[in-house]
Amino acid sequence: ARLATFVHTTHFRSPENDSGAVASLSNSVKLPLYRVMLWRNNPFHLYTGYVEANITTGQPSQPEKEQSFEHPMWLINSSNKVAADRKSSFSVGFIDNYFDDLAPHFCRYIRSNVRGREVAEEYFAKDPGKGYEQQQSLP
Repeated sequence: ARLATFVHTTHFRSPENDSGAVASLSNSVKLPLYRVMLWRNNPFHLYTGYVEANITTGQPSQPEKEQSFEHPMWLINSSNKVAADRKSSFSVGFIDNYFDDLAPHFCRYIRSNVRGREVAEEYFAKDPGKGYEQQQSLP
């Protein structure tokens, strides 16, 4: 079975945004790339909220990850534990883990194309593959 999702994506760097009408909400953004709106009335997506894809400064919590990929998410969620549990399929915790695991591989792919495979593999080897969020305990 395949899962397809349809969303509204805005490119931060585009002729339509030269006026700066689209602003990044992340406090650690170095270069904003994409903004994705996840509308509640969209029957083709599981989540509702606002998501970005950026190149990060790594500040304040991960200074060693400057020039890496960040995927901040502001999602609407229920207040029950299951809806946020990282082990519960398709919860907001689950999708956070998914992107936390995907980010190092995504960076390796981009670096490989821009700076070469050797540089990409060097950075990838240093990355533990787990972000700040996974190292924290949930209440």
